[in-house]
Amino acid sequence: GTQLCIFTFLKYTMDASTGQDEDHTDGGRDSVKRAKVFRFPGRHQNGAQCVYSSDRRGGGYRDNSFFLEKMFNNENNVLLLCRPTQLGKTTLFSLADALFSVNSTSSVDTDLKYSPGADDRNKWYVLRLDFGFVAPVRSSVYEEESWKAIGKRIDAATSEYIKQQVIFLLRNNEHLKQEFNVLAGTDIRSKSIGLILSYLTNAVKILGGRLLYLVDEYDLPIRDALLRFLPLHGHVIFEDVQENMKIVFSDYFNFFRAVKASVENLESGGKMFLTGITPIGIKEMSGLAVHSLTFKRDMANAVGLTDEDVNAMLDHVHTIAPFQNEERERAFQKLKRHFNNLHFPGGCGLYHTALVNAMMNMLLDNDEERRTFFRTDSVPEGLGHEPLPSSVYALLQNAPNLRNAARSLAEGREVTGYKLNIKLSLEHLLAEVIDVRDYLTLLVHLGVAQVKSESQNDRFSITSAFYRMNMLEPLLKALQASLQQLTSLTTTTDLYEQGEDILTDFVTSIGNRGMARLMSWADSDPMNNIKELQFQSHVITEAFSILGEHAQTTQEDVLPTGKRTDVTFSSESCVVVLELKQTKDAPSHTFLKKAHEQLLDYIETRRDMEAVSKKRPVAGFVVIMYENGAKYIIQKAQLIV
Repeated sequence: GTQLCIFTFLKYTMDASTGQDEDHTDGGRDSVKRAKVFRFPGRHQNGAQCVYSSDRRGGGYRDNSFFLEKMFNNENNVLLLCRPTQLGKTTLFSLADALFSVNSTSSVDTDLKYSPGADDRNKWYVLRLDFGFVAPVRSSVYEEESWKAIGKRIDAATSEYIKQQVIFLLRNNEHLKQEFNVLAGTDIRSKSIGLILSYLTNAVKILGGRLLYLVDEYDLPIRDALLRFLPLHGHVIFEDVQENMKIVFSDYFNFFRAVKASVENLESGGKMFLTGITPIGIKEMSGLAVHSLTFKRDMANAVGLTDEDVNAMLDHVHTIAPFQNEERERAFQKLKRHFNNLHFPGGCGLYHTALVNAMMNMLLDNDEERRTFFRTDSVPEGLGHEPLPSSVYALLQNAPNLRNAARSLAEGREVTGYKLNIKLSLEHLLAEVIDVRDYLTLLVHLGVAQVKSESQNDRFSITSAFYRMNMLEPLLKALQASLQQLTSLTTTTDLYEQGEDILTDFVTSIGNRGMARLMSWADSDPMNNIKELQFQSHVITEAFSILGEHAQTTQEDVLPTGKRTDVTFSSESCVVVLELKQTKDAPSHTFLKKAHEQLLDYIETRRDMEAVSKKRPVAGFVVIMYENGAKYIIQKAQLIV
């Protein structure tokens, strides 16, 4: 317990001569720092001194204090701001601590755009919590009892950490400690979180003080487990988590329940600010009404770096490690291309704070890595993205309805037709069927996708080439598994029962962008009469790369009658015939009828062939593409009257 308190203190204790932690990493890489050599803040340097003090001007200095003003003057007393990791949330909270805490000794600038008035500046008791210090117990295996046991261990650690931070606050405020001890006695550890916060609230009230709760990484105790369960989503796990989350994380939710009573008791003298990455149903589980600022337009640029910030940082680099020729402008353009990829409704394009800081330190070093950056445009390993649980991508293998949107993102296209779900709670993503907009909203929270809002339309796009590749891999695995499943079936009944869903998944998930480009090119030539053949070639190419040696994929297979089937999948288990058609608009009844008549003729001939050879079941499907590959109709062979 004592160690937790010490770690919290060390996190905000800086080396006075350099403004740096004595031991830290830049972008995940170990760095040996020389005394008095300027460095941009490392990944875990979240103290206000790192950003807001006068000696940081130009070197990572960003005055975003007016966003803190918006939070402090908000009519709601409990506020949440969710943003991707390492964007600067903790640094903003560090500024709040420096500006409001009664026992703050921080020397942040006095000319910030926002500084509290005399009645508030360093006049609040601040209970600062960072649940990032509660080490998660990771498990990607869902078992009804084990996840509960793991959750309870995390919950117990969270409870102990909260108690330690209350002790830390009391040790730094003697009068508050005295009043608290009169009410509670000296044995805090044996008391519940609810009682401890009740005593703390009353002690603050007796002294005529005010209490600000600052909770960073508020969602971490629950987030880690739920994200890892995403690929296992389904009715059973969803119901289990919904019913038992409040019980498993009882102290966690009791803390928020106690804060609700505390804020109500203190009235205008009680506030809570929360930051995290993902939304958790705090109100549903504890009754505490949390007002989210996450997608409020006036908070879009609260954290992260703007063009202006990055240009100021490059100017500062130039004073220490001068750029040559046009390197300064080239550096800006390269950073913009690689890192200016975050966007929230109502805001401008933002750069990832920690990654850009690490890149600036790389440019400061003026070594081979810097020269390679200018020569090849490559980003040093580990600096191009933030790590994420693989479950975020693996989920796609078990959620066919998400694949079309995911494939569009992975191909670098925008996804439209969906709105951000501002009421999303992370446990919703464990449901049997996951809503597409819920998944897109999660990707925005994690920094995998950005969102731009124009009137009633939200446009989602991927933020990194690394994330694109990670998203493509499970999509390809899912397509491979589904097509192999189809060509492994051994009865006609099974082929027709499962075939439409599998083929729909396949044709709507293969390279739609390539298909659209192919059709656009074909349309440009008024003499082109072979669009269906081009469509066949596209499907054949994709299917062949997915099925490999599992099944033979044939285009224009010639039957004994002289007729040619469009595409045929032949395995040891079965034969699947596809009749592919392409039309500009939705097909008419007559068009469908003719396609099915052709297909039924092919199937009859193929069954006659199988009767005297391998005796495999034969099934057929009509696949019609229209609107240049944007829409498809997949139907099993049938007689249409």
